[in-house]
Amino acid sequence: MDGSSFEISDFQDLAALPESDESDSNNNNHHMSDTLISALVPTAYGNNSFLPLDRLELIIDQPTVFSELRRCYPEDPISELHDMAIHIMSTSRNIFTILAIVEESGSVRDFLEEGVNDEWLPLIHSVDWRELVHRQTEKPIQSAKRWSSFHKSSFIRYQWAISSPMLSNMDGLEHRDFDVETCLPFTEVSDKKAGGYSDVQRVKIHPRHYKFNSKQGSPPWFALKKLHSPEPEALRYETEPFTTIGGAGNTHILPLLSTFSFQGCYYILMPWAEGSLVDFWRDTAPRSRPDVLLHMWMARESLRLSQGLEKIHNLEPRISERPETEPLFKNSSGIPHTRISHSTAEAGTDSSRVSGEVLFGRHGDIKPQNILWLVDSDLQEDLGSLLISDFGLTRFYTQRTQSREKPTYIGVTPTYESPESDLDRPLSRAYDVWSLGCLLLEFATWLMYGFPGIEKFSDARASPSKYKLFDIDDAFFEIKDGIPVVKKSVLQWIGEMHQHPRCSDFVHSFLDLISRRLLVPEYRDRAKIEQVTRLLSEMWQRCQTDPDFTLRLNPWSPDDGRFLTFAEPSV
Repeated sequence: MDGSSFEISDFQDLAALPESDESDSNNNNHHMSDTLISALVPTAYGNNSFLPLDRLELIIDQPTVFSELRRCYPEDPISELHDMAIHIMSTSRNIFTILAIVEESGSVRDFLEEGVNDEWLPLIHSVDWRELVHRQTEKPIQSAKRWSSFHKSSFIRYQWAISSPMLSNMDGLEHRDFDVETCLPFTEVSDKKAGGYSDVQRVKIHPRHYKFNSKQGSPPWFALKKLHSPEPEALRYETEPFTTIGGAGNTHILPLLSTFSFQGCYYILMPWAEGSLVDFWRDTAPRSRPDVLLHMWMARESLRLSQGLEKIHNLEPRISERPETEPLFKNSSGIPHTRISHSTAEAGTDSSRVSGEVLFGRHGDIKPQNILWLVDSDLQEDLGSLLISDFGLTRFYTQRTQSREKPTYIGVTPTYESPESDLDRPLSRAYDVWSLGCLLLEFATWLMYGFPGIEKFSDARASPSKYKLFDIDDAFFEIKDGIPVVKKSVLQWIGEMHQHPRCSDFVHSFLDLISRRLLVPEYRDRAKIEQVTRLLSEMWQRCQTDPDFTLRLNPWSPDDGRFLTFAEPSV
């Protein structure tokens, strides 16, 4: 028998059962209430409990509703009870469930005849606390007038337990304002990690209470960011880059899964990362010999980072066709969420653009600390995925306004900043390409030497800081006579890597790409991100088809001299 629909004939055995006496009826009533209450799960975000959707569907199905109606109304025709059960399942299952919990199943007919269904929830107490009333109209619920105060209060309490929300972005990013009594479906939470503008906790959501359009799969853990500011503008500032880039269906950019307000605070839900790329480098030691899987993973993730950056640099035209007045969020009813301001002026977006213009983006802070490391499975050989995150310095422009921003207007990470930032030149998308080159060179360093090699490389680049007295500057370039050049220590490091006994053809190609295409001091000659993606894609394809590309050791001879050409890189 299909639990989603039934015919009268399916219940001839129930109808033929002898009628219960009053004591049996009361026992059955207690049994259903006890079953539902015992199925409640404590929420880790508060002091309440909730009934997960899978347990609700298992306990309250059409045969169960019919059986309970038969018990409550033994004199009624089977056909009427059959129709009533169908009606309850389609419009009033939550009402029925609450009534069963508070042992008032016999009131369900009165509720239906009064027109009270699930759309009326949540009900509230009247001002004098004597009645249950409709929340908006304050219309009293006549069917509950005869109840005791205890039963009325129990109804109010348990209505939240059986209506824990489903978190989803399947129909686009949906901002929701939750009632202070809402039972959030979080089953585990970690300690808070405090930040300047927000706190972050690792949370586990009940698997039947989320459905996200994310190609990162369905991780058991999520990151819940609680903003310190209660102002809608704070939420808009945090989420505008995500909604503009559209990372929910992108495998290379950290997706924004959901936003909501709860008890006066704004929350942002994202996938949980085990750490940053720096954490991965520190915690994971590369093998002492060439490993084709390790090389393939590095080639794949480097390609994905480039693809993610390309997504930011070249936004799809449909993004810029959003009218200036159209909100980025909808509430749970599909109605534009007007409480959130969507002005782009302060979020780094060109607010002067006209409808239909294509947007161009610049991340502005590509560095290992802003590349998150997500573990996709428990398999030891699965090293996880790397995603671009932290869009605090991200800017969006139209063709008319590209490269207008001066370096003094942004915060910078000196290690990965590009030469034009020191020359008071406009910052463009080429800034990101340089930063990516620095990151990939450190990635190759990890592959050859492990994390100690990255630290040694930083020491080799060290020079007095141009920003703070007694500070160290480990940038990858320097300015000589007003001309930017790659630091000699960087060129020597690349040369030594080419000569390393474990250097494979893959590593040679990887270093060539970095030195000849990315770490080019003159930003006009630097490769476009599309070129970088294409070359990394070719490397990735070769890793899959040619095992010798990663396994064959082919170190350059110190007498070869080829690495010296990196002093004058060209595109």
